[in-house]
Amino acid sequence: MSLSLTVRIADALDDMPAAVRAHLLTRLREIAMAVESLPQDSMLWQSVAVSGLMMDIKGWRFQYRLDTNDRALVVDRAVFRGDEG
Repeated sequence: MSLSLTVRIADALDDMPAAVRAHLLTRLREIAMAVESLPQDSMLWQSVAVSGLMMDIKGWRFQYRLDTNDRALVVDRAVFRGDEG
């Protein structure tokens, strides 16, 4: 049974380059597909929902979480940390 997780970006990220945003959305969709493949009663669902996660893409750090009520991966925060070397 698929939960059809959606991807949502909570912050207004107008200054994020389009390529970074596209990469972020691609990665989050891949993560959503992997999470959807887990049994709903898996402890991993609870762990991810309460702990939150981070991802780095091209100098940006994204903080995201699993919202089990809305069945969504939600990006709560994005910070540009500088160009990658």
